[in-house]
Amino acid sequence: MEFSDYFNSSHPSLPSPDGSYIATLHCNRLTIRLTKNLTTYRTINVPPDFASRVSCIRWSPRPLAVHRDAQHPISGKAYPSTNPTLRILLTDYETVRVWSIHDPSWSATITSAGSPPGAPSHITFGHTPHEILVFHSFGLKLRIWFLDNGKSLEIRDPKPLPHGHGHGYGYRAQTGHFALLTRPAAHDVITLHAPRSYEAVGSFTVPMVDAQGVKWSPDGRWLAVWEAASVGLKVLVYTADGHLYRCYRGGGEEGDAGGLGVRTIEWSPREESLAVVGYDERVTLLNSTTFSPTLHLTQPPTLHNLAPTVPIWREHLSTSAPKKRSYHLATQHLCPLTSTSTIADPAPNTNSKPGTLTFNASGILLATTTPSMPTTLYIWSLSPLAPYAILVQDSSIKSVQWHPTRADLLLLYCYGGISGGGAGAGADVKLMYIWSADPNWGGPSVVHVPLRVPVLVAVGEKRGGSESGRRGWDARWIHPTASDQRARVLCADKDGGVVGYLRARGEEGMDGGEAEAEAEAGPEGEGMFDEGGSADLNFLSHGEGVQEDKKANGYGLEDDSLYDGLEGRSSDLSGQVDDTFYFKRHGGS
Repeated sequence: MEFSDYFNSSHPSLPSPDGSYIATLHCNRLTIRLTKNLTTYRTINVPPDFASRVSCIRWSPRPLAVHRDAQHPISGKAYPSTNPTLRILLTDYETVRVWSIHDPSWSATITSAGSPPGAPSHITFGHTPHEILVFHSFGLKLRIWFLDNGKSLEIRDPKPLPHGHGHGYGYRAQTGHFALLTRPAAHDVITLHAPRSYEAVGSFTVPMVDAQGVKWSPDGRWLAVWEAASVGLKVLVYTADGHLYRCYRGGGEEGDAGGLGVRTIEWSPREESLAVVGYDERVTLLNSTTFSPTLHLTQPPTLHNLAPTVPIWREHLSTSAPKKRSYHLATQHLCPLTSTSTIADPAPNTNSKPGTLTFNASGILLATTTPSMPTTLYIWSLSPLAPYAILVQDSSIKSVQWHPTRADLLLLYCYGGISGGGAGAGADVKLMYIWSADPNWGGPSVVHVPLRVPVLVAVGEKRGGSESGRRGWDARWIHPTASDQRARVLCADKDGGVVGYLRARGEEGMDGGEAEAEAEAGPEGEGMFDEGGSADLNFLSHGEGVQEDKKANGYGLEDDSLYDGLEGRSSDLSGQVDDTFYFKRHGGS
C-alpha cells in the first residue's frame, strides 16, 4: 500500500459520500481537497472562535434521483430530476454553518440551533442538501431547517435512544418519505412525513414497550422495528404505508435466538433477507417475503473443528521485531480470547460493545463479531452457507468495513497499537488490516499507518491502557468515482491524516504468488503490507461495478433481476405512500 503525504488538521478529516473530496479543518481554515491527487479545490475561512469549538463535520448526502414533478411546498419551485448540490456543515451545537462546495457565493448560518429548551444532541443533513435536522436533548423536539428559504418546521417528541438518534429515523428509498420514531405519551408512535415538506401523511402506534429503532429496507417496501432486549425478542415488519405485516418473536424454535432480546438488525443489500442479531450472539436471517427464519449463524467458542476446510488466519507478533506483525494459518486447536481473558486489551468494558454485523456490497458475504469473542472476525458465505474465513486478532476489533462497491475487500482495525518506537517513548504505531476474497491474495495483510504522534502525547504523562488515554483515530474506505476506481482508504485523527492507495493490476509490487509464499512462511514471515510494501489486486479489474464484481467473484448469483425495475416504479411511488400490497399487484415479490 502506498500512502500520500501527511496533511495537518485540528479535527478528523472526512471524505465526501461520493468520494470526490476530503474536508480538512486546520485552525480556522476548512480545506476541500480533491481525493484523486489531494490538491486543494477550495479553501474556506472559518471564524476563529467558532473553529476552535467545532465538534462535528457533516457532508450532505449523495445526490439521489427525485420525482420529476416534485415541488417545494412553500416556494412552489420545481426540484430538478437530479440534485448536483454538494454542501458541508460545521457545528459546535450552538451555531451551524453551511457552505456550498461548488458555489463560493453561497453560505448559510443557523445561529439559534442551540436555543432552549434543550440543547441539540444531534445535527445532520436531511434527505437533500437543502435540509438540516436538529435533534434536541431529552427528546423535546426535532427542528428541520430549510436552507433554500430560511424557514423551519418543528416535530415534537422524537424518541431519544441510548445508542444515538441514527436509529430513530430513516428515509425511504426512491421516494424520500421520512419515518420518525416518537414517544408523545406512554406508547411509541411512528410518524410518516412527505418528502421535502415533512407534512404528516400518517402515523401508527407500535405495540412495543420500548422500541429501539426503525430501518427501511433498501427497496423501500418494508419498515422494521425492534424491541428493547429487556422485554424479549420482538421484531415488527410494517409495509410502507404503516400496516403490520409480520411479528417475529423467535418462538422457541430449534437454534433460534430465544428470548434474550435483539441487539440490532440489518437489511441485506440484495433485499432478500433481514438479519436479526440476538444478545445470545446468534444471527438469524429472515426471508424478506414471509419474514420467517431461514438460517441461524453462531460463532463456536473453539475453532478446531473448522480447519482445514475453513482458513483460520491468526495475527502473529514477531519476537525479534516488536513492530512487525503478520498472519499465519492456524494448524492446531485454537480457542480465541474471550472478553474475560483479554487482560492486556486496551478496550474498556468490551462486553458492553454491540459487536459487528455487516454485509458486503453483493450481499453474499457477511462479517460478524461478538462481544464475548472480541478478537475474532467470522466471514460467512451465504451461498452456499458456510464459514468462508476466520481472522483472529491480537486485540479487540474496533471497526469492520466492507468496500462500498468491491465485494471482495474488507478493512478492519483494532483498539490500541504497538507500543514503542516511532516519534518517542510511548508512541503508538497505528495498524489496519485488509482481507480479500481473492484466492490469489494470499491471506490478510497488515498495514502500518504513517500517522504522526505529537510530542506532547509521546512524552506526556502515562494515562493507562484505555482508549480514552490514547489518540483516537479512524480508517474508512473512500467511495470510488467514475474517474478513479482505485481502492483508497482515509486514515485520520484530530491532528492530521493520510490517504492509502492499493496498487492496481500491472503496477510494480508484490504479485499473488509472492504474497501467498509470504503468508505460508509461518510465524516468522513478514506481512504482505509492511511499511512501504504493496500488493497487486488482480481479482477484479478496476472500473467494474458491483454487478460485475458479483459475477467475477463466482459466488453463484443467478442474474441481476433483484435490481431491475426499481427506477421504473419510482414515479409511481413518489407521489404518495403506496398501499399495502402494491408490489403484489405489480408482480414484485
